[in-house]
Amino acid sequence: METVFIYPDSRDPDQVRWLKANPGQRPGPCQTARLKAVAKEVAGYPVVLIVPGEDVLLTHVDIHVRQMAKLRKAIPYALEERLAEDVDSLHFGIGAREGDYTEVAVISQEKLEGWLDALKDAHIVPRIAIPDMLVLPWHQYEWSVVVDGARAVVRTGAASGFSCDRESLEPLLLMLLDSAERPTLIRLWHCDGGERLHWSNTAPAIKEHSCEGGLLSLLALAWQPRPNLNLMQGPYNQQADVVKALKPWRWAAILLGIWFVLGFGKNLVEQHQLKAERAGLRAQSERLYRQTFPGVKRVVNARVQMEQKLKKLRGSGNAATGSDFLELLAAASPIVGTEKGVSLENVSYRKGLLTLKVAAGSLSQLDAVKQKIEQSPGLKAELKSADSAQGKASGQIRIQRTQ
Repeated sequence: METVFIYPDSRDPDQVRWLKANPGQRPGPCQTARLKAVAKEVAGYPVVLIVPGEDVLLTHVDIHVRQMAKLRKAIPYALEERLAEDVDSLHFGIGAREGDYTEVAVISQEKLEGWLDALKDAHIVPRIAIPDMLVLPWHQYEWSVVVDGARAVVRTGAASGFSCDRESLEPLLLMLLDSAERPTLIRLWHCDGGERLHWSNTAPAIKEHSCEGGLLSLLALAWQPRPNLNLMQGPYNQQADVVKALKPWRWAAILLGIWFVLGFGKNLVEQHQLKAERAGLRAQSERLYRQTFPGVKRVVNARVQMEQKLKKLRGSGNAATGSDFLELLAAASPIVGTEKGVSLENVSYRKGLLTLKVAAGSLSQLDAVKQKIEQSPGLKAELKSADSAQGKASGQIRIQRTQ
């Protein structure tokens, strides 16, 4: 099936070069147009977005991370010191991985989204977005160089290369030849018929090729259907991919059934947890009620019975006392009740002073409970009669309002 190749202008996302081609066959004529004019011509065809290489940095990281989700989070921070821009404004495409070595392409989110938004406005959805240098023909131990007007595109490896202006090409290549593994051959395409490159005698051999139809035609002819680094990943992964849409429906049904089973099971687990929590809270309330009113013989509903006792306090002229007792108890009991290894043994109240007799695993734990109570606004707590024996500690925490 023919594939559509779209090559946008780096400065104007709506201005593109485009053509159709079958893999391995000479492509049709390259055309230049606005995206809306291209939309009708490319409807129904798979689309590959060729990204100008000067907007992409090809690099790598050495990280001992196996899970893709964790790797995607770790890469920005591993490259942070090498990048001039804030990593939060960049998109990181992940390529091939071998051991701890991972290929990475870095591009501005704003730049990539600008192209994708322009395509979306024209109702064009690309399956693949790839830097132009990674589409150039390439063989191991060789470099590929294309001169196209004022631009040059260079591929030096399976996932390495760069784009630059024509004047910077020769100095950059000579610098790379001194610092990187030297190729045995440099393949050169002149797509504009301009001035040839000049090399020193120590440079590798150069083999020149014809560039009929221009740079985009060369890229379409060299295209491999399974690129080694596709920028359409992470947040830009297209869930409407044609291949995914053609998966057998039985798999969708199986996944849907699993989803229902997992959802139903999750609800059962949550209901069981809620029942257990309610039972625990009910037991805690009853224990607190018995500790507050030691003379009670039967507890049916601790909350209701507590309210009745407080009403009696108010009815006997002690409304302020009952209210203050309730507020102090309400502020302190959640802290004591939720602290692991801490239990409330007795509660008493007298003249604005609430006394809690508390047992814990250590004196330091008793002090921690006292400090947490003091963190409540308007409360003052004091630890009294603290004692520790046989791996256990007990003491009285006296609570009152601050003046």
